[in-house]
Amino acid sequence: MKNHTTKIPAEFPVRVTGEPTNITIYMEPHNGTPRFMVSYYDAACQRHRRRCSSYEKADALAEKLRKEIKTGGWDVLTLRGSEKHAYERCREWLRRCGKPLDFIVHEYVEAAEILKGVSVVEAARFYAQRQCRDVIPKTVPDIVTELLDDLTRKGKSKFYIRDLRVRLGAYAKAHECPLNTVSGKEIDLYVSKLKGGARYRNNVLQAIGTLFSFAQSHGYVHPDHEGTSKVTRYEVRHKEVEVFTPAELEAMLKAANQQVQLALALTSFAGIRGAELGRLTWGDIRFDLGCIRVKAVSAKTGIRRVPPIPDNLRAWLELHKKDSGPVVGYKNVYNQFLKVAKKAGVTWKRNAHRHSFVSYRTALMKNLDQVAMEAGHSKKLLLHHYFQVVSAEAASAWFSIFPPKKVQQAEAESKPEAQPEQK
Repeated sequence: MKNHTTKIPAEFPVRVTGEPTNITIYMEPHNGTPRFMVSYYDAACQRHRRRCSSYEKADALAEKLRKEIKTGGWDVLTLRGSEKHAYERCREWLRRCGKPLDFIVHEYVEAAEILKGVSVVEAARFYAQRQCRDVIPKTVPDIVTELLDDLTRKGKSKFYIRDLRVRLGAYAKAHECPLNTVSGKEIDLYVSKLKGGARYRNNVLQAIGTLFSFAQSHGYVHPDHEGTSKVTRYEVRHKEVEVFTPAELEAMLKAANQQVQLALALTSFAGIRGAELGRLTWGDIRFDLGCIRVKAVSAKTGIRRVPPIPDNLRAWLELHKKDSGPVVGYKNVYNQFLKVAKKAGVTWKRNAHRHSFVSYRTALMKNLDQVAMEAGHSKKLLLHHYFQVVSAEAASAWFSIFPPKKVQQAEAESKPEAQPEQK
């Protein structure tokens, strides 16, 4: 009894068993009408395609070919011994996927060529892990928002959160896709196109790494995802440390208004960072103890410190002293520094105020450990990035920059308790 019928089946392709090969009938549209193709392999493993105008003809051809193969009408490869058992095992394994042997072998060879020696099974396991069903697909912008909200709830520094918001906000805008689909290569390409130096790019990489760590801990990215681990960090080449001369600082102080004078004096004579200036209040200026209280929440490193108030700094602070409120009112005082330097005819040197404090203070105190503690840095970091050799004479001149006497006298006379002499 025939296994085939001339009635057109509902689904194609139709596979006709013809041991030891397979015969397949395909349906192809041609000028609006169906056309049928019979595909098979001969004994030399050459593929043949024969087209028929109707399914009835295609079915008859397939049946004819099947009988020819079965009765030995073709040269048939005879398998014996271990080869026969190997073929039978392959047939058994193929039942799992329902695909012909030639298709499986072709697919395996193609995959092996792509993997270039890597095990196909290991590659499949790796892919399955990356596409793990336990991973919750979530877009980069959504995860960034969740990360920032989480850090806010945990009481992290608002300055740290603001920094992440800027860096990761730009990253999220460029990757509005599920984070688990972003590869290390794509991260590397994104960072390489950023405008900025090596230190800036490394900072962005660190922020992206924080994002991936958060996503992995919440199940948005598989634990084995490479993230930024394989992205090479950029080499930071440090420039020679530059300092201002006492004359340059004195010129800028003379050209500055009261607020900028205070900022210049605090940075140059106590090593207060620019970001810390905006968080400093008059309550933190402890005239009675002779020190400045930089609270942990205000410090860039998150570690409190109490740099001393040198005599010349005390004079500048008392000149503009207030009972309360912020010491420096500018949100970005460095913009004011640039303006003052230009007005004073001084070439601006980036971060040179802090460099100058460390260098002149070290020359004066002869104790780098103490200066490191006052500046809020490690001794090694100060030597590498902040320290410049200066003379003791220049250091003495630096910490001898006081407000002009006539300015101090005018300030004293303007106070209510200082009444002018009656003639």
